[in-house]
Amino acid sequence: MLKNIVSGYRELLASVVKIVFLLLLCGLCGAVTVFPLWKFATSAPDAYTFTVIAIILGLAIFFIIQKIKKNGIRSVLTVISKIVVIGLGLSFIFLLVVNGKRLLSIPVLLAMIFLYGLLNFSNKNQRKELQNENSEN
Repeated sequence: MLKNIVSGYRELLASVVKIVFLLLLCGLCGAVTVFPLWKFATSAPDAYTFTVIAIILGLAIFFIIQKIKKNGIRSVLTVISKIVVIGLGLSFIFLLVVNGKRLLSIPVLLAMIFLYGLLNFSNKNQRKELQNENSEN
């Protein structure tokens, strides 16, 4: 009986030690990652900004190229167009509301919805055409 109690406490202590070790390991990995980035950002903010933007753009280009290889350029351009329409529409709406021209934001919202629908409708027609061509072959 005493042996079972001791083994139970040993397992509990081992679990606590594992948790503490993992927490320390996570903290150490975080510090090793974050400290150089923080030092770089505070010592040369312009170079840090340029580097981060270059990395983000490089990754975006890489993923866009992967999508083009997988789905074709037409569908990727349609998705990018949808993102641009939504992003620009929301940006203009935000700017108009902030500058006190709330009524002008309504036509922008309607134009954004219309353009998005137009892009979505054209994309569906393209898919139907591709399906018809594939079924004929």
